Order: sequence, then C-alpha cells, then structure tokens
Amino acid sequence: MFFYDYPRHVPIVPDQDTSSHVYARLTMWIAIATATCIPVAVLAMLLTRSSLFFVLILLVGTAAAASIVAINRQAKIARFEHEFPRLEEYKKCLYEAKESYEGYQRNYDKVEAQLRSRLVAEELAFNEYRDAEMRKIDEMRDATQAIADHYLTEMVKWCSKQMTPNNFATQKNRLTNAIEICRRKGANVPPDREKQYEQQLRREFEDVLRKEASKAEQRRIKEKIRDEQKAEREMRRAMEDAESQRVAIQRALAQAMARAKDEHSAEIELLQQKLREAEERSQRALSMAQQTKAGHVYVISNIGSFGDGIFKVGMTRRLEPLDRVRELGDASVPFPFDVHMMISCDDAPALENSLHRELHRRRINKVNLRKEYFRTTIDDLVAMVEKHHGIVEYVAEPEALEYNESLNMDHAEQDYLEKVMSTFEGEDDDE
Repeated sequence: MFFYDYPRHVPIVPDQDTSSHVYARLTMWIAIATATCIPVAVLAMLLTRSSLFFVLILLVGTAAAASIVAINRQAKIARFEHEFPRLEEYKKCLYEAKESYEGYQRNYDKVEAQLRSRLVAEELAFNEYRDAEMRKIDEMRDATQAIADHYLTEMVKWCSKQMTPNNFATQKNRLTNAIEICRRKGANVPPDREKQYEQQLRREFEDVLRKEASKAEQRRIKEKIRDEQKAEREMRRAMEDAESQRVAIQRALAQAMARAKDEHSAEIELLQQKLREAEERSQRALSMAQQTKAGHVYVISNIGSFGDGIFKVGMTRRLEPLDRVRELGDASVPFPFDVHMMISCDDAPALENSLHRELHRRRINKVNLRKEYFRTTIDDLVAMVEKHHGIVEYVAEPEALEYNESLNMDHAEQDYLEKVMSTFEGEDDDE
C-alpha cells in the first residue's frame, strides 16, 4: 500500500504541521534503501516507468535515487492524509451548490412562467388593439368608398344636366378627372364601374341628341314649310307676271295685227316671241308648283372665309337658286361664295341626303349635323354627283375676286377706296 501511485498533480512539498512525521519516515526509508539500493532502484524504475529515473541513478547513485523516490511517495501519502478531513467540507459545498442550482432552476421556471403569461397577455392586448385599428381603417375605407360612390353618382347627374350636343368630350373629361381624384384619395373605382359611368353618360348624350334631333326636325319642317310657302308665293307671282305679260302681249299683238297685217310684221313677230316666252315661264312656274321635291342642289366655297378645300353642299327650291347663295354670303361672312355646281333635279332632297351620307366623315362640325360644310376636293364631289345624278357641269377653280383683290391691295389703295366710298355715301345722303 505504500507504493500506491497517487495522482501526479499532488505537490511533493509537505505542510508545516506534518514535517516532523515526514522526516522520521524519510530516515527509516533511507536506511532501508542503503541496504537494498539496487533492488529498490530497479523496482522504482519499473513502478514509475520513466527513463529520467535511470538517468538520476547514473548521476547521484542508486542509494540517493531510491531516497528521492521514497520521499516523493511519502509526500503524496501525507498530502492525501491532510486533504481527507476536508472532504466533508467539499461535500457540503457541493450540496449547497446543488441546492443553489435547484433554486435557480425553480426561480427560472417561475420567471419563465411569469414571462410567458405576460407575453400572452401583451399578445392578446396587441391583437385587440390591432383588430380595433383594422376596424377603424375598414370603417374609414368604407366611408371613403361611400363618399366616392355618392360623389361620382352626383357628378354623372351634373354632367348629364350640363350635356349639350356640342360638349360631350368636355363632360367626359370632367367625369374622368373626378374618377382620378377619388382613386388618389383611396377609393376603389374599378375599370368596369368606370365603364358603367361612361355608358351612363353616353346614354344621356344620346338622349340629348335625340331631343336635339327632334327639335332640329321640327325646325327643318318649319323651315321647309316657310320655303315652300315662299316658293309658292314666288311661283304664284311668277305665274301672275307671266299671265299679265301674256295678256299684254296678246293685246298688243291683236292691236298690231288689226292696224296692218303687212306693215308691222317685224313687230308682230317680236310680240309673238315674247308671248311664247311668257307662256313658257308660266308653264315652268306651274310645273315647279306641282313638283314639291324639285329644286337645285348647290356646291359652293368661300376661300376667304373658310380656307381652301372647304365646301358647302345644300339645296334650295327657289326659282332663282342664286338668291339663296347671295343670302349665304351676306354680312355673316367677309366674302361672297363661289358657285362650283348648281344641279337642277326632280328630287333635290334625295340627292342632297345621298351626298351628305357620302361626305359624313369629312364634316367640319361633327356635332351639329345641320352644318353642311365638308373638307374635301372638287374631284371627289364631281365623282359623287355623277354617281347619284349623272353628268354635271362644274367650275373647278373658285373665282374669289374680292378675296384676291383684298390680298393684292396695299394700304394706299385701301385708303383711296374708303375715301371714294365715303364720298358716294355722302352724295346719297344729300339726295
């Protein structure tokens, strides 16, 4: 038991209170080692299994080496005997550490449970707060959507009230701008709902157009009645004039024939020719009165007022169709119209409608269809007339005398003309 190999980390230096006991034992071991130095050295080498011990034997001798080994062993035994009473203290410390750890574990579980319950409560409170805020957001969104829907509905009604045949594009832009404002404020206006609003606006525009077309038709009928009455008065007056001329010519012819049959043959022949012309005028007036659809379709232009390539296509039932052209060139336009075609036909309204249908996409005013101005060429107009009526005579280039003279007139000539006109107007006033 004396040669038990204790752990190598135990120091070999003995404590102060055990030094006498250690020295007594060392004295005994030295004596034994002296007697048996060689066997002890060999045994120590086998026990320590160290080559350093063999070197030690060579340096100090077997007796001294054996003594050193014995001292080391004895120091280890003394160290173990000294530390043994402190094991209880170590056990106590270990127990206290274990109890402290278990206390920490219990406290940790308690704190963890408290934290978990606190986190659960905070999570519940957060969820309630979040749900409340989401409800507020939903309420605000619903309120915004309701306001936007009501606003757009009222906007459509207002645009419908302001609708005229000439401002559909303006009202549509107003509705589009209102929809964009609602979208920027957070309202949901899907494309299908936008199309519904636009369709509602289009239906209102179509109703306005129908009402306007009905009014225009009434105006057209009234204007037609006035034109027919005016044409009838003109034809009646023409018939009366032709009849009075015929009667006067017949009377003059009878008187001339009664005076001398041979002396006034030239005068008689002239009177007979005038009589035939009067009868033809009377017959033509009677024929126009009987044919309610007969009239003239005209194609005119006004370069000075509307520019090149703009033509007016209309009709008149007057016996003198140029009177209508002169009326169109009154004070409302700066220059008179130039006549390109004057077509006499039995059904003037039908020819006019056919030409208007052909020229529909070339209208200058695309809203008011009663405005009969078109952007086209004279060649296209001639082709259309020949298609629906037949060969027709026309003037390709407009004369535009006043317009061209105005372009060529300088300020001096303009002042001179104004002076001359003022002089003539003064003379007329004096008379």
